[in-house]
Amino acid sequence: MRFYTYNIGLFFTLIGSILIGCDQNAIESTNSSEVLKLISSDSSGIMFSNEIMENDTVNVIDYEYCYNGGGVGIGDFNNDGLQDIFFTGNQQNNALYINQGELRFKDVSNSAGIEGPGWATGVAVVDINNDGYDDLFVCYSGLVPDNLRRNRLYINQQDGTFVDESIKRGLTDLDYSTHAAFFDFDKDNDLDLFVINHHNSFGDKRISPVDSSGASVSNDRLYENIDGKFFDISKKAGILYEGYSLGLGIEDINNDGWMDVTITNDYYFDDYIYINQQNGTFKESAKDYFKHTSNFSMGHDFGDFNNDGLADVMVLDMLPEDQYRRQKLIGPLNLELFYTTLNAGYNEQFMRNNLQMGGQYGYSEVGQLAGVYATDWSWAPLFIDINLDGLQDLFISNGFKRDITDRDFIVYRMKQEMLRTPEAKQNLITALSNLGGAKLKNFFYENTGDLTFDDKRDIWASTPESYSNGAAYADLDNDGDMDLVVSNIGQKAFLYEGKASDYNNYLKVKLKRNYTNIGAKVLLYSDGVVQYRRVNPYRGFQSSVTDEIIFGLGGQNIVDSVCVIWPDMMYEKVINPSFNSELTFEGKVLNQYISSERPKLFSQLNEALDINYQHKELNKIDFKSDPLLPHMFSRMGPGMSVGDIDGDGDSDVLIGGAAGESIRILRQSTSNTFSEEEILKDDYFKEDMGVSLFDSDNDGDLDLYVVSGGNDVAREDPYYQDRLYLNDGNGNFELAEGSLPDINQSGSVVRPFDFDKDGDIDLFVGGRLAPGFYPYPSTSYI
Repeated sequence: MRFYTYNIGLFFTLIGSILIGCDQNAIESTNSSEVLKLISSDSSGIMFSNEIMENDTVNVIDYEYCYNGGGVGIGDFNNDGLQDIFFTGNQQNNALYINQGELRFKDVSNSAGIEGPGWATGVAVVDINNDGYDDLFVCYSGLVPDNLRRNRLYINQQDGTFVDESIKRGLTDLDYSTHAAFFDFDKDNDLDLFVINHHNSFGDKRISPVDSSGASVSNDRLYENIDGKFFDISKKAGILYEGYSLGLGIEDINNDGWMDVTITNDYYFDDYIYINQQNGTFKESAKDYFKHTSNFSMGHDFGDFNNDGLADVMVLDMLPEDQYRRQKLIGPLNLELFYTTLNAGYNEQFMRNNLQMGGQYGYSEVGQLAGVYATDWSWAPLFIDINLDGLQDLFISNGFKRDITDRDFIVYRMKQEMLRTPEAKQNLITALSNLGGAKLKNFFYENTGDLTFDDKRDIWASTPESYSNGAAYADLDNDGDMDLVVSNIGQKAFLYEGKASDYNNYLKVKLKRNYTNIGAKVLLYSDGVVQYRRVNPYRGFQSSVTDEIIFGLGGQNIVDSVCVIWPDMMYEKVINPSFNSELTFEGKVLNQYISSERPKLFSQLNEALDINYQHKELNKIDFKSDPLLPHMFSRMGPGMSVGDIDGDGDSDVLIGGAAGESIRILRQSTSNTFSEEEILKDDYFKEDMGVSLFDSDNDGDLDLYVVSGGNDVAREDPYYQDRLYLNDGNGNFELAEGSLPDINQSGSVVRPFDFDKDGDIDLFVGGRLAPGFYPYPSTSYI
């Protein structure tokens, strides 16, 4: 979470408060086109509101996660066939609401034994003892005494009450925890536990290399389940990296049949992907899968929004929708900070939502293409087929109680903190109490089926402005579509009734094979389309959704088949199940599943061919002199060309150099290995863009043309003069001075070809830019 600016003008805040109000008691949606109906608290009986009372010790200055809010957990805690709702509370008690049917709920918190002291954050619903009754694991954090920060495992006693068995089962750590997930990482037929944590200090955020020792106070934890007790094996298993962890996901990232772990981190810390090594250990591999990530990553969720049978992931950040709020929040990009993080070993990070679309060999980030990259101060993304048309739509929760990222407030805060006096601290607390919040509408996005989403706020559902955090979905009224529960700060929780089953068909799938439900993969095939779901209740932000699966069918009434691939790689299939019905898999008719993973098209051969070349770029930031550039033109090279340079019958590789680096030749030997050689050192100061090997003088060997480019000096400077080098027949090059006309343009490419068909080689030289005059074009030549 980045503390800059989120601010709705006072006028609009007051008007919005008058028109919408903070009390949801009287809210009942009436729009006939709505896909979700907002149910009033009076009707549902859900009165839970996550109230936070600020004072001189409990505030977002001393504890920046003060307004991260609580989570929502869904489970059938009394086994009556109706899904119940659990809320975590920060300063007030947790709450449990038992489903009475027809979307009416009864608060049983006082008698259930789950209220718990402390600052509760995330919740994970699980049947940990395999007795058929859902239990609760609740995470704790906050500036509270250590003993109130112990996470709690509430075991269902099957009589409406729960007993905390966390100490009995070995869960005694006093971390600052955000969320947790249960899964069988080692395939020993029990559920292990992963818990994400964050640092206890928010003051010093100077960029430094990440602590990968496994000893940081914020290190996430993996607990192995051995006969019902949990043992911390984090270091042994390779869970070693520190951070401000806000999001946790469980998914088979590399499609090898073993569940991996994804963690999204706040501030400059990388998002992590721990790949299961199938031997009790994990390897952090985020850079192998994501080319870039969000910067201040919040919650995330996996889904398959393009129905290709591969997992996609949505990660939330803080980028506002409109330019006014963006400028108050972000300001200009801090390029020094960006490159400092890169130099410290971190991945490229950008302050916007990232939608990573899964492919056969990695991910492509398409958030901007999809239209979901800027949703403001966002927390929980959830992929749900809201309208049951067979495409997963997207819900995003939104809002923050104090707009502490306002740049004016940041300046005032810095001045007061520099004084280091009790009076200055009190002045800051007073200013904070008068600071407005980012009270925002939650997002409902419709999946259009063409890799984009349409904003359906106030069309699909009534969307009051709120400070919303955790959210979870389930079919609470058993009518075949998903209902939605959202936890709010200072406002009663939202309950949305799904209405899509009134006009679209569906198929509900339940899995009942004990521990092996979590991690199972469910595929529905219909009319040539595959829909994919993973049974994993731990989604979004600090929350647990139902473990039931609902597939939308739209107007179709024929399903070809449904296949369940269990975590032990056994599968079972049902052909032509009935639509608008419930289909239960119990693991009774099993077959061995054989993965059809495609082999990679290319293999890495650097080591085998003895190629150790690594490009070195000039450390120049173009945006300092020209902030309107779309990207840095000084880093567009180098060019590369392949040919038999020394006439020995083997292809060699020639690679241009950045400004400050000479051209390199990778000469191929008779043993098919390569040796690196630096040439033409006198021209090292130029940026080599396009390079081409061709016989310019018809002497039977390959000469070299080099296009000079980049953005290092002013336009039309002799620095940009292109160069022609003649080969002596043995692979040695010498500059052919005066052989080219004056081409003092920043170029990009050269292509030799017989333009006028007269039997000799002509050249096309492409211009790239006019340095200092973007977007004016450069000149190209023939």
